[in-house]
Amino acid sequence: MVAKYLELQAHCSDCFFGVLFDANKNELDNTNGYVPGGLGIGGGDDVSLTIDLETGQIVNWVPIHISSFDKEE
Repeated sequence: MVAKYLELQAHCSDCFFGVLFDANKNELDNTNGYVPGGLGIGGGDDVSLTIDLETGQIVNWVPIHISSFDKEE
């Protein structure tokens, strides 16, 4: 049997931290506290995502607008 997906779930209790970088790795924005719902990886205190092990991509990832980085949905 060969693994196809890796599912990750985490409860971060208001301790989420994320940084948004440009192509030159200059920091554009950061957020901490709750997981922003607009990122497509969960929301509130919870992170949940599935990774396709063949491609290394997040399953069902939808491109986001930079404004989604700070939103709690």
